[in-house]
Amino acid sequence: MNKNFKFKKLKIKNWKLFKNFEIRFIDKDNKPLPLVVIVGINGSGKTTILDALGKYSKSKTKSKNVNEKTTIELYCNSEDLSNSLFEDEDQPLFRDINLGQDISDQKISRYVTYFNIENVFFSKLKDEIPKYIKKFIYEKNMLANDVYETLSKHIVDIFKGMDLNITFSRMDGEKNLYFKNKVGKEFSIDEISTGEKTLLSNVLYLYLLDMKGQVILIDEPETSIHPHWQNKILKLYENFAIKNNCQIIIATHSPQIIGSAKNEYLRVLANDKNGDIKVIDNVLAYGRDIEWVLTNIMGTTFTRDKHINDKIKECQQLLEDEKYDEAEEGINKLEDIIGDNDSEILAIRNSLEFWRS
Repeated sequence: MNKNFKFKKLKIKNWKLFKNFEIRFIDKDNKPLPLVVIVGINGSGKTTILDALGKYSKSKTKSKNVNEKTTIELYCNSEDLSNSLFEDEDQPLFRDINLGQDISDQKISRYVTYFNIENVFFSKLKDEIPKYIKKFIYEKNMLANDVYETLSKHIVDIFKGMDLNITFSRMDGEKNLYFKNKVGKEFSIDEISTGEKTLLSNVLYLYLLDMKGQVILIDEPETSIHPHWQNKILKLYENFAIKNNCQIIIATHSPQIIGSAKNEYLRVLANDKNGDIKVIDNVLAYGRDIEWVLTNIMGTTFTRDKHINDKIKECQQLLEDEKYDEAEEGINKLEDIIGDNDSEILAIRNSLEFWRS
């Protein structure tokens, strides 16, 4: 199997949301990136891109109701693909004029794994852990307890810095799996939290599959994961991709994930002046605060509840109109709801005291 399959570029013409669209998965030196983060508002085409790369590349069905001018072209580093449609990596590995070609013969699907929120891999994780344990016991002649300790250390190493409070404990004779927390309390794998299940399913599962030299597509990895972990999970994927020579392409709504993405990894989908979707790949979002990401990347008009936002603006307008008593009454009502330590409300109160003095 090819050990170095990565996408370099996708071109779509007249398919779904896209008229004349191109997205690149390469760095400034034309080398495939290990990690790409695709962001945009709902309806901007994030999942459609993953479909073109993943679901559609695995489809064996023939589409009949598509405009004849529709084309999808996939470009990759095809150096090891003996059955490539085009040998030149600057030419598309796959081109489908009508989305009607059976592309299973193009050898793409076996290099691409598509994770999405409709297909949670927790049950598959529960199948893979016993396989991992069996492999070490029978192929490497290890004692069961030694394998459990190895797997436990493996999990600790993978999730270092994530403040994961559980690790693997043991497997019983019926292949029931048990974890334990930091104080040693043991519980079954089904009893761990939803967020922990999702984290283990999305990351540990990849390691257990021993995936190397492939493209992994992940739709909304933030689902069911606490924002504290969302802020750190991208580093886990980057570590995996680099260590295993893989390319991971993610579509996300999470401002925490967006703000933790290196600038070269980020691809922002936006509409141009004609209303067509384009890619912006020079956004300097890495390390930005959540409010900046929400406003400038995700197009959020209000970063707090609209009713509260309107009340703050009313107080500001009352100050400008020199209606200080009414402004103070409005500020007091806001403090009753929010508290007196909100930075924006504190600024308004300070302005009130300044203009009254």
